Amino acid sequence: MGSDKIIHEEESVVAQCRGLFTEGTVRWGSAVSGVTPLADSTCRLLFGDGTAEDFDLVVGADGA
Repeated sequence: MGSDKIIHEEESVVAQCRGLFTEGTVRWGSAVSGVTPLADSTCRLLFGDGTAEDFDLVVGADGA
């Protein structure tokens, strides 16, 4: 049922996650300054660099 792997290193987690998604579908290392839920059940994210993009799914982590 569960995984028999235990991941200790942050870089290992990132490396495993990168392999799960199609290239271009994830924005790694981007600071989010705002989130707006939209009528079609997506979310618009405003990034620290001033750009905005709409997403079907948003998963965030602060990296601390």
